[in-house]
Amino acid sequence: MTYGPRFWIGVVLGWCVMTFGIIGLFVEAERTHPDQWVRWFIGAALVHDLLVAPIVFLVGRFADRWGSVVRNGVVASAILTLVAYPLVRGYGRNPMNPTILPSNYALNLVVVLGVVWSVVGVTLLVASLQRQR
Repeated sequence: MTYGPRFWIGVVLGWCVMTFGIIGLFVEAERTHPDQWVRWFIGAALVHDLLVAPIVFLVGRFADRWGSVVRNGVVASAILTLVAYPLVRGYGRNPMNPTILPSNYALNLVVVLGVVWSVVGVTLLVASLQRQR
């Protein structure tokens, strides 16, 4: 497999952005807390490799029986839940500043998941009605 110039431009730009971020992490150490960042980064890698990846693999393995629509709903739900988790937990909320995380993120997550599964349900219903014809 050969990679074109767009690939290599993207690689160089990506490395430049990562380098800028890492330098900023240490230059602004009193504000960025590199020790906490390193712990979070290692912890996130371990959680992903030891918990998230095996669960996704098992769900994907069993979701093959349900078809692509349900599998896509499961994947979308998992991604939405993982992205919303820090908001639902209220990480970063400050009682002195009520404008930080002002919404009810748990309710919002339930609403969005309801929309996802409504779309899955309607899609399955339409497919079922088309098969009956």
